Amino acid sequence: MRVSRRVQIERRNLLVIDDFISPAESERTFSDLQDLPFKRKEADSPKSLHVKNWAFDSRVEPFFIDRVRRLVERYFGAGNWQTERVYCNSAQFGDMLFAHRDCGRKDDSVTALLYANLEWHRDWGGETLFFDDDGDTACAVLPRPRRLALFDGGIEHRASAPQRDCYASRLTLAMKFERRGPKRRKRR
Repeated sequence: MRVSRRVQIERRNLLVIDDFISPAESERTFSDLQDLPFKRKEADSPKSLHVKNWAFDSRVEPFFIDRVRRLVERYFGAGNWQTERVYCNSAQFGDMLFAHRDCGRKDDSVTALLYANLEWHRDWGGETLFFDDDGDTACAVLPRPRRLALFDGGIEHRASAPQRDCYASRLTLAMKFERRGPKRRKRR
């Protein structure tokens, strides 16, 4: 596991962590996610309620959730970080995805995205785009297998649908954390 990129967008942190899980853990995770009964029920934002995306809400936390929580504490400050929601998104060529913030502009929310596909080619697209407050692209993260994007929930972002020559679903496991109790200063 290594931090391959650290970016600040409007003083909010984004980390890209490669090789977050082992190849065996990746195979197990992909196997668990690929055949979920996804439903077209998730809207990216109140402005896009007319377009629903494929999602599946998990009732169980992934086996590596404590590793993610330790990273949240290390890079976003100590505190009582509670799992707010765990779900899987599935995006295919032709899907329409919209920019959104996971929590508004609060300092007490962190999102972790695990890119769950076992194989992904650069030309397949599917990047997660992160925007500054002016709406310009500040960073693009390719959905490379075993990669974790860990970011302040106040950063506006959007998934990109795979390109036409990609026949795989782009699977991401989203884990959202919220700090409960007294707030502590974030680490920089």
